[in-house]
Amino acid sequence: MAEAYALKEGLCLVNQIGYSNFVLQSDCQEVIDIMNEEGFTASAAAPIFEICYDLWKDLPKATMEHCDREANQVAHELARQALQTKSSCTWVDSQPMFITAFLANDVTILSDE
Repeated sequence: MAEAYALKEGLCLVNQIGYSNFVLQSDCQEVIDIMNEEGFTASAAAPIFEICYDLWKDLPKATMEHCDREANQVAHELARQALQTKSSCTWVDSQPMFITAFLANDVTILSDE
């Protein structure tokens, strides 16, 4: 559910700011699979995935791929926070302090690859 909610918020954000050519990465293979199935799922997250797919189908230049959780800890933590607080936030100038350590770790892992 947290992953579906984070995906929806991310797609709403790119729609709002007008991005259309980007790579969406998720450490949740189920999210990738559901979106490749046009958002269909029998899970409790079905209504959220329907919204996600409606947003996604209007982004023909965007691509989606799976990535390892070890290289995606920031996204995982943001999704967890969004589910807990039932709210979304956008940070323009700097990241929130609660993800600083995760951000440093993600950059280190990606630079080692």
